[in-house]
Amino acid sequence: MNDHYEEVEINLSTEELANLALEAHDNRITLNQHINNKLRVFVDGFDEELPEDNLLKMSNLKKIAEELEMEFVDLRNTTKDAEAFDTLGYKYCLENMLIPFRFEEEDEGITVGSKRPLDAGEISEVSYLSNYKVNKVLLADEKDILSALSEFVGEIN
Repeated sequence: MNDHYEEVEINLSTEELANLALEAHDNRITLNQHINNKLRVFVDGFDEELPEDNLLKMSNLKKIAEELEMEFVDLRNTTKDAEAFDTLGYKYCLENMLIPFRFEEEDEGITVGSKRPLDAGEISEVSYLSNYKVNKVLLADEKDILSALSEFVGEIN
């Protein structure tokens, strides 16, 4: 049996590429693997497990943000404002994997850390539900978002 592979050119916008990179990070696989999965392209060695150092890690998430000219926030080392968190609440933040962490009184806006900072619909929804302008949406690691949410829930209880 002769296997035939056809070369395919894919044109992605910066936003589409960023979303694919973030999904790959969440799944702890390389961007190339994720794109292959999405396209259902099977190549020799596809099922081979990758060495740990090739997996996308948080440092790579920062690099992705830099490459795409996005801002990254390390929520572990950032002061988080309970007043900002209160604009949306725990359940919404958990379901959407985001956290408003800074409230800016001078312009009555919030800054949000999100797993999906390029999702325009989500940004609109956050603004609508919180009744505040969203000044910035920064890329944040999912584990850091969960940890920050736990901190706020602990403060409430």
